[in-house]
Amino acid sequence: RMAFRAPEVVVEDPYAGLSDSDLAGRFDQGDREALNALCRRHYPTVFRFAYHLTQNLPEAEDCTQEAFARFIRSWPRWSERGRGAGPWLPTIVRSAVMDQWQKQLKVTRANDPLTPMAPGEATASQSPDAEALERERLEAVEQSLQTMEPPCRELIELLFRKGLTQKEAAEQLGDSHEAVKKRYQRCLKRLQATLAERGVP
Repeated sequence: RMAFRAPEVVVEDPYAGLSDSDLAGRFDQGDREALNALCRRHYPTVFRFAYHLTQNLPEAEDCTQEAFARFIRSWPRWSERGRGAGPWLPTIVRSAVMDQWQKQLKVTRANDPLTPMAPGEATASQSPDAEALERERLEAVEQSLQTMEPPCRELIELLFRKGLTQKEAAEQLGDSHEAVKKRYQRCLKRLQATLAERGVP
């Protein structure tokens, strides 16, 4: 017996033939699905650009979502709609990625033995003994750095002496962002081990 299959029903996208400007106009008139169609249209390009910048899948996904959230929040400032959203979205993506790196750097510095206390950051309750211990700790860090191999020492100094992000350090060193992140983790573990040998917490 021959099996008969029901013909597939092809549902046409009613927004497929509309320009970005047309979709924006429809959204302004209350058509929320027009905005969804506009975001779907540009999602692959935005994600590829975010991944190109981060070289990290979860970070790229987070930055893509944040970029579209910013796109919607800044909707009134999108004045050149005739050019479409394509030229504007990369700027938003780049900003989202940079903010993500800055957050990561702040977290890293907050939990990192290389982060010295900035001038004026000491609290009034900090005792002279605590300040002396902090100075000894920083001296131990400096001495430990001098014993490390040049690639580690150079990377750590770029991150914490010059304040570069890992991405910026990667560009200066001529390496990929992912390679620099892995190297940093290895170097940080070695530094922590050296400090532990010196009895520095």
